[in-house]
Amino acid sequence: MTFRGACPVAIHPSALVSPRAQIDADVHIGPLCIIEDDVTIGAGCTLEAGVVVKSGVVLGTNNHVFEGAVIGGPPQHVHMPAKPGRVIIGSGNVIRENVTIHRAL
Repeated sequence: MTFRGACPVAIHPSALVSPRAQIDADVHIGPLCIIEDDVTIGAGCTLEAGVVVKSGVVLGTNNHVFEGAVIGGPPQHVHMPAKPGRVIIGSGNVIRENVTIHRAL
């Protein structure tokens, strides 16, 4: 796991964070969150309890992700050939409870 910046990063002890994740300054990761490989979390982000961020996702700065959201899961369109897409979230967003944001095709 790579930390960037001088401000502290707060990771709840029950959160599972990949050593291959890149986390900027002043990030708060709540209980039971799962952060997979090759995820980038920008400065000032808050992830509430139970958020799952799948491999390859990029979160910009100052995003607030609420409980139970899943970001970067496989596409829901099952009739298209599977291609490894990505999810890139900009800055200053609010992602509410139990939202799912799937990878592009």
